[in-house]
Amino acid sequence: MATVIPLRPNPPEDITSVRDGPTSAHKTMRDTLGATFKSGRTLDIAYRKTELIQLAYLFKDNEARFNEAFKADFGRHELETAALEINSIIDECVTAWKNVDKWAKSKKIPFASTFRAMKFSIRRTIELNIHPQPKGVGLVIGPFNYPVRSSIGPMIGAIAAGCPCVARMSELTPNISDLLAELWPTYMDQAYTQVVNGRTTEIAALLDLQWDHIVFTGSREDGKIVAQAAAKYLTPTTLELGGQCPVFIDTDTDLKIATRRILWAKAINAGQSHTAPNHVFVLADQQDKLLDAFRRTYSEFYPGGAEQSQSISHIVADSHFEHVKRLFDEVEDEDVVCGGETDASRRFFAPTIVRNVGLGHPLMKTEILGPILPIVPVRDYQEALDYTNSGDSPLALHVYVKNAELKKRSQYHLRAHKHVHTRDLTY
Repeated sequence: MATVIPLRPNPPEDITSVRDGPTSAHKTMRDTLGATFKSGRTLDIAYRKTELIQLAYLFKDNEARFNEAFKADFGRHELETAALEINSIIDECVTAWKNVDKWAKSKKIPFASTFRAMKFSIRRTIELNIHPQPKGVGLVIGPFNYPVRSSIGPMIGAIAAGCPCVARMSELTPNISDLLAELWPTYMDQAYTQVVNGRTTEIAALLDLQWDHIVFTGSREDGKIVAQAAAKYLTPTTLELGGQCPVFIDTDTDLKIATRRILWAKAINAGQSHTAPNHVFVLADQQDKLLDAFRRTYSEFYPGGAEQSQSISHIVADSHFEHVKRLFDEVEDEDVVCGGETDASRRFFAPTIVRNVGLGHPLMKTEILGPILPIVPVRDYQEALDYTNSGDSPLALHVYVKNAELKKRSQYHLRAHKHVHTRDLTY
C-alpha cells in the first residue's frame, strides 16, 4: 500500500537561496547553514516537519522525472527505482514527520543508585532528564550506486534532529544530481539544507571546512581520506564502507529459495550494492547441485535471455564497466555457468555466474560491485569462515544453512555489520 503523505504545508516565506554553483562558495554555504543553526530556528519542531513534508513531495510530485533520470544514469526500470529509492525516501520522511515530536521530547531517567546518598544529603527532590538537542551542521557525501537513498536518506534524520545539512551528490549520476539541484530551491529552505553537485575534487573542498558531523558512504580507501580530514577538527563521522559480502551454502540448504534470493540480490542495481552477495561458498561436492539450481532460477528470471530483459540495470560509468570486465576476463570460458553477455556501448553486463573460483582468484581480491557471482568450492565450512575472518569485516553475511550449530558458528565467530539468515531477503 502506498504511503499516505500528510497535507503539504505552505513553504517558508523567508527562503534563503544560495546557488553559486558546484565549484564555488563552499564557505558561504557552510556559513549560511551555520547561521541558521545558531539562530535557534531549527529548534522549532513545526519548521522541521514542514521541511520533511516538503522533501516527501519533492519526490512524490516529480516521480516521473526521477524515473527518467535513473533510466538515463543506470538504465533502471521504474519499478526498481521505486523500490530502491523513491518509495523508501518518502516512507522515511513520513515516519520522521510522525515521530519527530516524540523524538524531541525530554525524557526523565531514573536516579542512579550510586548518587542516592547525594540525593538524601541535599534534602530535596532531584530529577534527571535527557534533553535532545541538535548537534550542529552536517555533511553527507553520497555514493553513486544509491544517489537518492544514500545521499538524501541521511538528510532526513538531520532535518528531523534540527541539524542543517548539505549533501554532496555523485558526479557519476549527472541526470539525477542535476534534477535534484533544479528542484531543491523550489521545495526546500536552502538556509536549512542544500545539495551540491561537482567533480571528485569538490569533496576535498568540502572536507577543508569544519562540520559537526560527517556521513560518508563509499570505498574503504576514500573512507580513510574522510576520516583523516575529519580528525583535523575532531569531527565525528559515520562511515558506511564497502567490502566483500559472502554467502554460505550447506548440504541442507533449500537451493530453490536460496538461488532465487541470491540471484535477485546480485542482479538488483547491476550488483552495484555494498551489501550484494560478492561470492558464494559451497562444499566442493555440492557445487554441481548448486549450479543446477542456479541454471533453473536463471532461466526462470530471464526466459528470453538476460540481453532481452528490460529490467536489468546497467553499470553506472565506463570506468566501472571496464573494472568489472577486467575481472571477468580472468575467468575461463568453460567456467561461465550463466550470463556473460556484455555491451560496452550501453554499459550492459548480464548477471553472470562463474564456477570453480579459488580463494586466490582475482575475483576474490576485491569488492566486485558488479553482476558477477563467483561460486567458491571449499573443503568445509571452517575454511570459508577462516577466509572471511582474514579480511575486512563485510557489511553483510548471507547464511543459507539450517544446521543450528553452523548458524551459531557464523553468528558468533564472524565479524559483520549484519547477518542475514535463510528466511530473510539477501539485501
